[in-house]
Amino acid sequence: MTEAHGLSYPFQNTDWIQGINMDRLREQRLASTKRELFEKRDIGAYISLNEWNTRYMTSTYTPSWTTNSSGLRYSLLVEGDDQPIVYEQGDIGYHTERFAPWLPKGNVKYAITGMGWIARCMGEGAHEAAVNRFVGQIYDELKRNGVEKKTLAMDFADPYITEAFGAKGVKTSGDGYLALLEARKYKTPEEVQCLRNTCSVGDAMFGALRKTAGPGVS
Repeated sequence: MTEAHGLSYPFQNTDWIQGINMDRLREQRLASTKRELFEKRDIGAYISLNEWNTRYMTSTYTPSWTTNSSGLRYSLLVEGDDQPIVYEQGDIGYHTERFAPWLPKGNVKYAITGMGWIARCMGEGAHEAAVNRFVGQIYDELKRNGVEKKTLAMDFADPYITEAFGAKGVKTSGDGYLALLEARKYKTPEEVQCLRNTCSVGDAMFGALRKTAGPGVS
């Protein structure tokens, strides 16, 4: 293959072609996240309710009903930890553990569901109790690494959660959204090739559509 076209990657990994290196993709995404959070900003930990930020940072993927900022699952990256913690909805965590061996044992935990846009559906009293459990769950992890006095970055805005963290002396910031926006902006070589493969599928679909939907076809 000529240099002008670059390397050719298969859509599925094989033992006889060096395809897209998914391990390197995961490592570089996490490294980019840590660089934006802990090197460029004075942040002690980052919590994400944004599904696509969690997807980027943890390389995990769960059913489509855990849509953006639903609060059904979330993730936490604490300064000093090698890998993030993923909080999953119910038994989905079992499958996440099986499918994501790069996460250390114990880094997949149960989510306190009821954060995000589904929050007030449960009623005022239940929501208040859920927020307190959620904040307590995160606070324990901050104390474990001694970062409870540093800023906790978030990629969402929730006055109830902010107030509950404030009651424990934790300063929060919405800077997590901008940090991950910067991290995700620069694509790794593996991400570029994934995009190329996706575009190839789209081109093939439109090519088939053009052949089938010609003039005179009913």
